Amino acid sequence: MAEVALRELLRSEFTESAKSDAASLGRILVHVVNMHEAISISPERHANVAKRLSDFALSTSKMASRHPEAAPKLAQLSESFRAAGERLRQTLS
Repeated sequence: MAEVALRELLRSEFTESAKSDAASLGRILVHVVNMHEAISISPERHANVAKRLSDFALSTSKMASRHPEAAPKLAQLSESFRAAGERLRQTLS
């Protein structure tokens, strides 16, 4: 879910004026794809991936305040990251 939302956000919301945040989102996307593969291969990585997802939730939440036109989609993306991280943390218990 977060990967799809992130791809859509990059495709539709960020203009030349938001180049640095668009680049950050692009790097986050690469990490998300790699993390998906990592947790498929190794359950030991769940804790690290959960932490990273929480970090991404915070980052995208901060971006929302800088980009009011994209704020609703960034907030939704942030919530997707937060929820995914929480689900992973629950698998550790």
